[in-house]
Amino acid sequence: MRRNSPLLLSILFLCAVCAQAGANVVQAQQTVVLYAPHDKTTQALNQKHACFSFELGQRGDAAEAAATRWDLGYGFLNINGEDYFQVQTSAENRSVIRDLGKFEWGDYFEIPALEPLPEVEKGQSRTVFVNASAGKLEAWEQSTPIFARIIVGHLYLVHVKDEDSDFYALFRVEALTQRESCTISWKQIPPPQS
Repeated sequence: MRRNSPLLLSILFLCAVCAQAGANVVQAQQTVVLYAPHDKTTQALNQKHACFSFELGQRGDAAEAAATRWDLGYGFLNINGEDYFQVQTSAENRSVIRDLGKFEWGDYFEIPALEPLPEVEKGQSRTVFVNASAGKLEAWEQSTPIFARIIVGHLYLVHVKDEDSDFYALFRVEALTQRESCTISWKQIPPPQS
């Protein structure tokens, strides 16, 4: 007769509980490098290396779907020599972004609820304003929900909201070479409690 050890039974029980709760587990942090969309040699726009889908976990060049389904864009806006992030701004997309400030992943910080952009009527387009005039840039940066200046060491929160998706992602800028590349570490997170 074979006996099961209590330790083995405990391990099997924990594995079963973890597998059952798998849908609620926050994914592990991952890293990706985004590249400026302007090819210096051909002067062509190549957005597939500059766009990233948090939902698919891929840059635009990794899958055909990510080339059109992206959540974060890098390098489409540069003001006074500084690069900005941009969330998708199509009429169907209501995503928003916020710079949370300088934090390490292990630091304590609040995760605010981000209100998505208002819906746009069918057949209408979303209007985007950028105000980089003297004395207005800082106020515009504080008020825009679709652009965020890229600062190394800062954490950013994105609320991705469109016709098919509604989730939050958190990412940190690990490295930046202006107008060339940006390295982020990221993970999807549960929505904050209201």
